Amino acid sequence: MKKYTFLENISEKLRKPLSQKDVKGILVLNEIKQWCDKIGLDIVFSNHETGDFYDFEENYINISRRKGPMRQACILLHEIGHYKVFSSGLHDSRYKRGYGAPAHIDSFRKRLVILEEEFEAWHKGEELAHEILIWENVESDFIQLKNDSMTQYVEWVTSKKKVRESV
Repeated sequence: MKKYTFLENISEKLRKPLSQKDVKGILVLNEIKQWCDKIGLDIVFSNHETGDFYDFEENYINISRRKGPMRQACILLHEIGHYKVFSSGLHDSRYKRGYGAPAHIDSFRKRLVILEEEFEAWHKGEELAHEILIWENVESDFIQLKNDSMTQYVEWVTSKKKVRESV
């Protein structure tokens, strides 16, 4: 998987005409990146097939290059939420019951634990947006993405699809 830096990701975006929302997204991404730099959390951009994720073993966040800057910023806030859940120790108590459960275990309980962590990650991402004073720039996009994502997760929790097929 080829990994791109923040600047490589942004320079690609600058090659195309930018909307006001794109410009705002780039500025917001920069603010979030500065926060990540202060705490030593790496961000990489890639075309990885699984998209966006926080890798707690390697301590970095992967963000898809295929999305616009504002969407990248909102997703980055959410993935930082996962980082905060993991760093707080909450993840340890949930890990064995949710994401960390063996792949062959596909239970309603496991899905609920995953759903719980997703809610927590969105909440912590929103808290960070307020903390670094970018909330009013991301609010409508963040809330829309959160609502869309949580709707998909709730549908998945109640569906019969296997965990690996849908998460």
